[in-house]
Amino acid sequence: MHKDPSVAATVFWNIAKDISQYGDVSVTRTSLEKAKFCLDAMNDDPGLRGTKGSPAFWSPRSLLKTSLDCDMALARLEADTDIAESSERYKTGLCQFLGIERSKLDYVSAKNRNPQILEKMAAQIVLDIPRKFSKEEDVEQAFAAMKEVASALVAFSGGKASGVLATQGLAVYFVAYCFALSRDRCGDAFDCLKDIIRVYRFFSIPHMASECAALVIRQHASELGSRALVARSIVDSILASDLIRARELLGAYNARSAEPWSVYLNKLVEKLIGADVPWLSELAFAEWQQIAASQGAPSDPSIVDVVLPALEKHILAPYILYEPSLDTLNGNVD
Repeated sequence: MHKDPSVAATVFWNIAKDISQYGDVSVTRTSLEKAKFCLDAMNDDPGLRGTKGSPAFWSPRSLLKTSLDCDMALARLEADTDIAESSERYKTGLCQFLGIERSKLDYVSAKNRNPQILEKMAAQIVLDIPRKFSKEEDVEQAFAAMKEVASALVAFSGGKASGVLATQGLAVYFVAYCFALSRDRCGDAFDCLKDIIRVYRFFSIPHMASECAALVIRQHASELGSRALVARSIVDSILASDLIRARELLGAYNARSAEPWSVYLNKLVEKLIGADVPWLSELAFAEWQQIAASQGAPSDPSIVDVVLPALEKHILAPYILYEPSLDTLNGNVD
């Protein structure tokens, strides 16, 4: 193994892949660890990578790709028994593959949980990645690895938003998001942003989930489902009595493409801020019903599904006087 790591790495990597199919964890782990030892040795000393043209030759690209695969495989094995070791393996393997220092990732995760700040810091990390990723399959591998690492760190956090693993998971998600944007993979970036929103909600930080709508408006307004996502964020802000955030989101959205539903929600927010009880109690719900039923109805029908229940059950409920039916007055209630 020490004399010819290029051959040894090939042998142990193939053994690990073959044995893993049969569920032998012990042999798989040992083979992966030995393969990783050889891969690291070749990474440190290019002279150990074998003779070019020989079956055991490792190009810089194949070395990095296999090293990442090896780290990911070891991290998955360790996830059931040692979360700390698994998380370190995930982070170290990813940073080695991207060519960035761990300290940069740690710095981002330690600074803030605000999505707009995290997005700016993650974008700088992506700019600093030295690898060019000229082949599409390398871009796919990098993006998939980032999402796997982020998902694992979030899962390891146990839902504790204040923990280190939680903030690191969010940081990696934002690096994945910015990486996808930098490669003009807007669909992948939008899917990643939706994952980030789910993570904020998993951590019970709904106001940060709503703040992500600002990124949706700025970067993904044309994506399918973006309108409903923005509408939900605005409604969630209203339900949380965060009318200033709702107003800001609506201002940003309407500045780009005002639509009947967003103009209505903007009017609703202003009426709530001004405590216009007559309008809220007598006209608000009827106006929304007209919008939902008219030719100006939202092009994304799910917007109605987001707004209608909130208006009916929560937002307008305190302003609308309860009028009992005749059956209730006559005592004919089951």
